[in-house]
Parts: sequence; structure tokens; C-alpha cells
Amino acid sequence: REFSRIIARESRRLTYLIDNVLDFSKIDSGRREYVLERGDLVKVISDTLEAYRFYLRDRGFEFDISLPPGPIFMSMDEDAIGQALLNLLNNAEKYSGEQKYIGVKMALHEDQVLITVEDRGPGIPPSDLKHIFEKFYRGGSGPAREVQGCGLGLTIVKSTVEGHGGHISVESELGRGSRFIITLPLRGKEERFN
Repeated sequence: REFSRIIARESRRLTYLIDNVLDFSKIDSGRREYVLERGDLVKVISDTLEAYRFYLRDRGFEFDISLPPGPIFMSMDEDAIGQALLNLLNNAEKYSGEQKYIGVKMALHEDQVLITVEDRGPGIPPSDLKHIFEKFYRGGSGPAREVQGCGLGLTIVKSTVEGHGGHISVESELGRGSRFIITLPLRGKEERFN
């Protein structure tokens, strides 16, 4: 059973890396297209978190999730949104340091939905904040520099969010962690709960 879990976990990790490289290749060549269909954003976020929850639990993480109780319908590419969230979760995990905490919150704000992914890691130096969404950029120093990755995850997240008419921002404080905020537009009241 333990070997099966290891194989499944590594298969997911490899699939995630391959998806990132393929997505980046399409983004970089201007060929990335999103298949927008009406779906429940709460379910997409919930399913993505559920798939990652056991992996994080096995690694000793506290996982704090706060989602709306009902559905939020909007036009989206469900796979792309799920992959963007996975990139943020993976980032939070890699840069968590000794404080193994990841918080995910989702809330409605007027005609927008906000998705926040937060960690309590070492934070991002101010000089790096303006560059972290650039392709291949890997900021930080010391232990943060040794974290595995190729510097594509946040570039893909930014492209996906903007491809859905939204934007992403980051807040960070050294020694206290980072918070990534995805803002997606709801184009009409009918997209919320119907």
C-alpha cells in the first residue's frame, strides 16, 4: 500500500511537471487557448484541494480551507483553473519553510470572486516581488534558492488568470509568509448561484 501511494504521488508530480511545460510552450508561442464552459468554480477549487490534501497531510502540513457553502457558476476552463491552483499550492508547499501551513480561501466580493493561497514561510524579498511572475525567474537567497523548480509555475498562473479576464497579485512580509490573490470577474448575477 505504501509503495502504491509513492507511485501515485510521483505520477501526479510528473504529470504536473509535464502539464506545466506543455502549458508554458503554448503560452510562449501564443497558441494557448482556453475552452470556456459554464461550471461551478467552488467545485473545481474543492476537487483540486481534495486531490492535494492527502499529499500535504503526509508531509505534515496544516491545511486551512474556507469555501463558500453554495456553488458559484462562471464561464471558465476548469482544467486550466485547477492547474493554476495546483501551481500556487505547490509553490506554497515548496517555500513554506518550517511553518508547514497552507491556507486557501475563496470569497465573493461584489461582481468578483477572490481566491487566496497563503503560506507562513520566509516571505519574498521586496526586490523580488516585481519579478516573480516573469518566466524562469527564481528569486530568494539561501534555502529558497535551493528549492527545486524551473520558474514557470507563477508565469502559467498569471497567464491563466488573465486569460479568464482576471488578475493575480501578491502580498508578502519577510519572516511572516506570502499571500497570492486571484481575482476573477463574474460577468452577471446569473453566474453566481444559478
